Amino acid sequence: MRVRTSLHSRHSSHHDAIGGIFASPTVQSVLSAIRAVTGAKGCLVLIKNYTGDRLNFGLAVEQAKAEGLNVRMLIVGDDCALEQTGSIPGRRGLAGTIFVQKIAGAVAEQGGSLDDVAQAALSALPFLTTIGVSLSPCTLPGEAPSSRLAADEYELGLGIHGEPGHERLKVEAAERITEQMLTKMLQSSDAPAYKAGDTAALMVNNLGATPIIEMYWMAKLAIDYLAHHHNVKVIRCVIGHFMTSLDMKGISFTLLRLDDDVVKRDLTLTCFDADTTAPAWPRDCHVRVQESEAVVDPFPNVDEKGKSEVKVSDLGETERRIGAALKDICEGLLEYRATLNELDQTVGDGDTGDTFARGANEILQRLNRTLTHNSGDGPSLDLCAGRVLSGVADCLGFAMGGSSGAVLEIFFRSAGTHLSTITTPITPSDWLDAFHKGATAVQFYGGASPGMRTLLDSLLPALSTASTHTSQPLHEMISAAADAAEGGAEATKKMIGRAGRSSYVPSELLQNHADPGAVAVAFVVRRLAVFVAGL
Repeated sequence: MRVRTSLHSRHSSHHDAIGGIFASPTVQSVLSAIRAVTGAKGCLVLIKNYTGDRLNFGLAVEQAKAEGLNVRMLIVGDDCALEQTGSIPGRRGLAGTIFVQKIAGAVAEQGGSLDDVAQAALSALPFLTTIGVSLSPCTLPGEAPSSRLAADEYELGLGIHGEPGHERLKVEAAERITEQMLTKMLQSSDAPAYKAGDTAALMVNNLGATPIIEMYWMAKLAIDYLAHHHNVKVIRCVIGHFMTSLDMKGISFTLLRLDDDVVKRDLTLTCFDADTTAPAWPRDCHVRVQESEAVVDPFPNVDEKGKSEVKVSDLGETERRIGAALKDICEGLLEYRATLNELDQTVGDGDTGDTFARGANEILQRLNRTLTHNSGDGPSLDLCAGRVLSGVADCLGFAMGGSSGAVLEIFFRSAGTHLSTITTPITPSDWLDAFHKGATAVQFYGGASPGMRTLLDSLLPALSTASTHTSQPLHEMISAAADAAEGGAEATKKMIGRAGRSSYVPSELLQNHADPGAVAVAFVVRRLAVFVAGL
């Protein structure tokens, strides 16, 4: 445990007082730390609110005072999970302690007195709130992993010492977990009251084993939720490992509401932004703000260079049907996302559903601009039969990513180029010829062929079957193609991966698991068949 102390001569300092895992250091260890750093100006000891810490640090402080040292102790209790106002022991100390240390340390570095440093720390305490969530408990060294959480559960409102959370809930989307955390933080009777227009600093703290990409995603969700649902703007955000709990797979949010008084708020921000040699503190704590939305991810929805000036006129019957079919397919892919991800976790990297969902989302956004005659916020999607496939390729190239995104962009780009050369009304046979052109381009550029366990293993049977059913009604032709696509996807269960990511996976792991890309293509063809049959 680190004893955070201040005011060794003019500059702040610290010293390590080590206790057992999840246990307070001994009185003598703390006292040694105080003696080591206390200078003429004195020493401020900041501790988290746990009984062992209060007793051992308190005794050390009293002994230091008896030796004539100028020492003061402050206790941080920022946990909002437990409604503990007026109780013993009260709110636990969590990662909010880091914010208090940062502010106090900055005042000490500026040459403040012990009173100045203590007052700066004390003034931050009423504005602090922290809550944590975790998908798994931590594992004590030498002990077996805890099994108190099922695979589909997470804990809300837990501490940093492996103790159970306040609530055990079913795992849900990150957006919903973020909402649960922030709702608890804002509604707690122990928390500072927030009102519309308030500003805050946010810490997203890694409890030990959470991937950094998930940390940044949760930060974005939290910033956006506060802005959109409570009109609270986060103007500082730090993300990282600040107060961990061994290997716990979780995070905590800490909010520091900034004072309404402009002078006090600016003083806090000055301390917050002050440079420090602490290695874990990010050097840039500013959140980039775009109008009312804080942006912390590198993929904005709209690129200025991609904006379109297309003016959408009234749509004809064919354009409306094309738009409706695209909307139905893309909405289906969003619903199917989790299924595709689960399948890909076995044979790939678990993101096929997310990859297809990114493409579907972009198509839906551009389609919505077309249908509402509003292209001011970005590109729309031209639904003319001769241009729509090229528009779909633009969407996939802009948003989808991954090898599947590249393959499908080639497919639609080549097919769209073919359709754009047709000057007569486009027929079902023209669409089919275009799709054959696209499939040929995919094989040429990608190097894959049938039987290599790729999305071609459902796409090519679908096109081949459709070509033999051109004399039948359109819905029957597409239904037969869907049957063939599903049969092709099923057949991949017995194939050895010879292209794409499956080629890196041991063949025994692939057996009896269909290729996710082939399954996704089969899903799209079936969704189209059902849509056309309903016309």
